[in-house]
Amino acid sequence: MFSENELNALPKRWQTHFKKMIEFENLSQDKWKPVHVLGYFNKKYRKENGCNFPFNMKHPTPGKSPDFYFLKQASFLIKANDNLDLISYIDFIFDTIVPKMKGTFYSLGLIVKPEIIANYNKFQQEKKKIYKTTPLPPEFLQIATTLEIDAAVYGDLAFIKKALAEDSESPSRQHYKKLLHTLYGLGLKSETLESL
Repeated sequence: MFSENELNALPKRWQTHFKKMIEFENLSQDKWKPVHVLGYFNKKYRKENGCNFPFNMKHPTPGKSPDFYFLKQASFLIKANDNLDLISYIDFIFDTIVPKMKGTFYSLGLIVKPEIIANYNKFQQEKKKIYKTTPLPPEFLQIATTLEIDAAVYGDLAFIKKALAEDSESPSRQHYKKLLHTLYGLGLKSETLESL
């Protein structure tokens, strides 16, 4: 990421900061701190542009630099619950926004632009929508498999619900009843299936 010569030319605080940024490579994402998120951002930037991101080093304390301010502001604006949400947002920026840009950006101010925040929030809402063809989550699939029920998408569950509404007492449908009862306990909403 940064050469030893580049790091040695910086004040000690900044040397320590950039060395911490690199640690993200060896940590699981749930253990990342904001400095590691910046390291991840830099990696994505370097892959896209062939050079390190020009971090703003005007402030003598790295933790009070504008880059951290923009990261905290973005976290608030996207309603991030944790750093995993920020990582998702950074991926969104580099996957959908950066390729469409003319030229390169030089400030983390990009991540707090209202139109980008709005596009990301819309993208997240679309991801949450459930359609008949939406694949079931792994834990739902596991339960269906255990009960020997062939269900892979939400449309299958909607069909099962409709069949049970017609005749829920039939002995041949009791395993379907058990499936839905178990999935409701895991958070599946009856209204979700009714809307399909």
